[in-house]
This record gives sequence, C-alpha cells and structure tokens, in this order.
Amino acid sequence: MRVAVEEREPLSRAMSELTEGDSRRFCDSMWLGFGDRWKRVLKDLTEGGFVAVLDQECNEGIRITDRGRALTANLIKATRQTA
Repeated sequence: MRVAVEEREPLSRAMSELTEGDSRRFCDSMWLGFGDRWKRVLKDLTEGGFVAVLDQECNEGIRITDRGRALTANLIKATRQTA
C-alpha cells in the first residue's frame, strides 16, 4: 500500500489504536486524520488485507491483521525517520 508522506503519521496513529484492540479510537483517528475520505482509506486497508471489518459499525467491528501489524511497524519507523 502506498502511503503519502503526510499521511504516514495519522495512519500510524490510527493503526496503532487497532493494535491495542480499540476499533472505536481507530475510527476516530481515521476521521481526524483523513476527514471525509477516511472510509475510502478504510476500504483500501480492507482490500489490501491490512484490516478486517467484522461488521459495518465501529463498535469493536474492525480488527488488525498480521499484514496490518507489519504496515504499522513500517509506518512508525518511517515517521520516526522523517521527524
């Protein structure tokens, strides 16, 4: 998945919420970071196998996959390198 430099930090923050099992905070972080296009980014994450949407609500309905954990680690590393 290609992530623009300016999107690395908000995406890593949101994905980190999922590593903690908090899909509600993930959704909040996605909305804060991406505005109205957060659902499109979520769709891209789902299609890429980075997250699994268990239901259409954000109440415990989204889980991170192993592939998503790897993406999160890479985003955190890339964010630290540009800081």
